[in-house]
Amino acid sequence: MSGSALPVWLPLLFSGVVVSGGSGSGVGGVMQAVRVAANRLSARVNQVRFRVVNVGWVAVCFMMPSSYYHKGALWPSVTECGSTIHPVTALPSTILSSISEFLAYCLPEKAGLTIFPASRGLRRGRFCKMLAGEAVMAAKILGFSVPVGGLWAEAIDGLRGSVPGSCQVLVGKDACLAAIGRIDVLVDGLLDSADLERAIKLQALFVPFVGVDHLPVAALRSRQVQVYNCHGNAFPVAERALALALASLGRIVEYHNDLRNGQWHGFAAGHGRRDYWQSLQGKRCAVLGCGAVGQALAGLLKAFGCPVAGFRRQANAPPPAGFDLISDRLDDILVDAKLIFITLPLTPATRGLLGRRELALAPGACLVNVGRGDVVDETALYESLCDGSLLGAALDVWYVYPPAGSTMARPARLPIDALPNVVLSPHVGGHSAEAAAGNIRQTAQNLRAWLRGEAVVNRVDLEAGY
Repeated sequence: MSGSALPVWLPLLFSGVVVSGGSGSGVGGVMQAVRVAANRLSARVNQVRFRVVNVGWVAVCFMMPSSYYHKGALWPSVTECGSTIHPVTALPSTILSSISEFLAYCLPEKAGLTIFPASRGLRRGRFCKMLAGEAVMAAKILGFSVPVGGLWAEAIDGLRGSVPGSCQVLVGKDACLAAIGRIDVLVDGLLDSADLERAIKLQALFVPFVGVDHLPVAALRSRQVQVYNCHGNAFPVAERALALALASLGRIVEYHNDLRNGQWHGFAAGHGRRDYWQSLQGKRCAVLGCGAVGQALAGLLKAFGCPVAGFRRQANAPPPAGFDLISDRLDDILVDAKLIFITLPLTPATRGLLGRRELALAPGACLVNVGRGDVVDETALYESLCDGSLLGAALDVWYVYPPAGSTMARPARLPIDALPNVVLSPHVGGHSAEAAAGNIRQTAQNLRAWLRGEAVVNRVDLEAGY
């Protein structure tokens, strides 16, 4: 065996390539051969990718979960070499040891690694047989730190066909915490820094909802843990935003409370314009955040004949359905808007995005927030509601939350919740049976794709924070 790369060959159990050595390019060629083969040649069998390299006097087989195929950090980019990999010298044991160390460094400890001594008489069939008998991928542990039973039980049962038989599945928070140091893949929305530090083998974290601002993002980024969230609750959250807008414009809560005390309004009370409520029909709406929730909301607003302008950082792409205008200039979106909907996540770029100056661009507007409270400066919001710069606000997200184990807390440091022109909602936009089912279904879809080595939607950009 000498010269350049042999064609790809397909034994029954795996696919790979044999790269043979000869004389020439030395250790640099070995490294290039290993890297090129690792990057370019793979086949999926039972959710495992097999790659085979034969370099000089060493045949290397490395087997890895298909998910690693997407983790570019493990396999540095290499310039394409066409169909030929440059030959390398016959290697002494010291060089073989270096190759072994190189591969051990590149491959995570969860992947199996076997190095076979090669010879000129090594036949492909015998090589295949050796691989089938001796190279075995270490078992993975999948943890579902979720409620036991119900919809999750159905989703997990449905996933079992996508999980390699050697994998172990743990269900329930207690079971996952007990084995946190051995878990490779975790479904959990509340992972904290202490548990992450113990999760030394964690490769991927699936958050079964949208928000990730409460996670130890910096630690996840430094550990290169893949994080995925889901948007299965987008329509219910958009529906909640619409309901809050209608409640605020329609003075629903105000009139409800008055009538419970016997106080009438409108015609029956002989009142005129002072008891008017406002219709949503045809009002200019600014939607900050054009993701799944923003897009669902834009579609709902179109039923009321509302022109909809959307704010997002990347404005070059065509507007999604339901939007009449997309811009990355916040001022352009806010000017003359009668409703401001916030669906943005909380990131360093969005914290305090709306202050006194921004709110003044839409005098008399109603602000609806189903994103995160701190996207709007608390003092600016309170003052704008008090002096009439804003007509009103309907808030599902807040500035203060109950401490762990309690259900009691005022939702803001300033008395926003005491103002008569504010509709209150306790962060329940995604808290419905339909939203839960959507999130579970999408999380299961994401995990199934990951296990199969397919592209997964909703990969969280840990640098951007969403």
